[in-house]
Amino acid sequence: MPDDALTWALQAWPLVVGALLFGFARRLISPFNRGRSLDFQVTMLRVVVVLYIGLEILDILAGQLFPADQATLSRIGSSLMTVMVSLFAFSVAGHLARRRFGVQRELDGETAYLDNYNSRLVAIVSAVVLFLITVYTLVRIWHLDSLLEATGLLGVIFAFMALTNAIWAPDIYYGLVILNTDMLEGGDTVRFEGETDLYLLHKVTFTHTLLLNVQGNYRSLVRNSRFMERRIDNLTKRASLEGLRQTLHYKVSYPPFEGDQEQRKKAMQDFQHRMEKLREQVMALATEAKLAIKEGLEIRLVNTGDHALDYDIHYYLEPLPVTRVTHRIRDAVLGTHAALNTLVLTTAYQLGLDLRTPLVVATAAHTDVLPAIVTAGTSPATSSRAVHNNATANQPMTDDPSANNQGDLHGS
Repeated sequence: MPDDALTWALQAWPLVVGALLFGFARRLISPFNRGRSLDFQVTMLRVVVVLYIGLEILDILAGQLFPADQATLSRIGSSLMTVMVSLFAFSVAGHLARRRFGVQRELDGETAYLDNYNSRLVAIVSAVVLFLITVYTLVRIWHLDSLLEATGLLGVIFAFMALTNAIWAPDIYYGLVILNTDMLEGGDTVRFEGETDLYLLHKVTFTHTLLLNVQGNYRSLVRNSRFMERRIDNLTKRASLEGLRQTLHYKVSYPPFEGDQEQRKKAMQDFQHRMEKLREQVMALATEAKLAIKEGLEIRLVNTGDHALDYDIHYYLEPLPVTRVTHRIRDAVLGTHAALNTLVLTTAYQLGLDLRTPLVVATAAHTDVLPAIVTAGTSPATSSRAVHNNATANQPMTDDPSANNQGDLHGS
């Protein structure tokens, strides 16, 4: 009788442990996966526990009915539980590696531990050790005591790894390269060569990199080997203390060429004075509106084109926030760009800088007047000259050069 009780106790304790794992699955997993969705992991653990308990019960019943049974069902359940415990141990090892060897960073007001080269290397070593322990445990569970049986199982496993290493090995290697550069960390804002979209670097896993698109507010998944194929601009890490330099591009029409040399000199001086006032007033309005830019707005003439003067307005952003929330970067980069563009538009209008492109306006006027003149029997060439002469003759000349300047100011 005592032997029977001991036998039942030995058979029952795995069931009790399985029931406890099922009940406390979420509490057991959550400390090592903060900030992540736990639904899938909790569900998988509970499914494996249910399968394990069910197979153990079936094995006990089969042992009573068929005493010669070799506990096949129990071995299957133990194998599933071994794999699940190994995965959980790997999650714990990764968490401890980040806490001990990773990077501590403030993300959205919370302290986060991020992977770096050292923590990822420790995690890889832990994965190799756990893999060997799991294989050895499976060999012992299935009683593969002979050398032929053990090497056969190991041969199948290592052959599978050798055939598939071209798929996962490059991504693991480039993941280490990404982390070893110290140029990319979770929460950074990046932009790829040839693209205008901005991305938030969410995290770098073993095989892929998760990105958050700022403009579209969606997630993107890139393999680590593909991630390093193009140049990556990290907008969070500045090249100097001035900040991230952004540019607004405008086309401003030339000052009028009427009058003698003295009048043209006065017109040019007035034009330059208005451009300087534009810079000062826009900077004052930006400071009043508390835009996230630094003092020192720059206006530079970059090209003297055939139809307009190309001006660039440069401004420096305040340090970008380290975040995983896309709207913060939209406000800091795109929102500031749009707000400053609006201030330039309003101020230019008040200073008498016309926002229409002269060539486009003249073409539109020519298109409207030409059909009427042609209908009256005038040739298109003659009508074109008539439109030009009529526009010139009807344009009033005043002492104020701003009244004669049909400026063009286009922002990008």
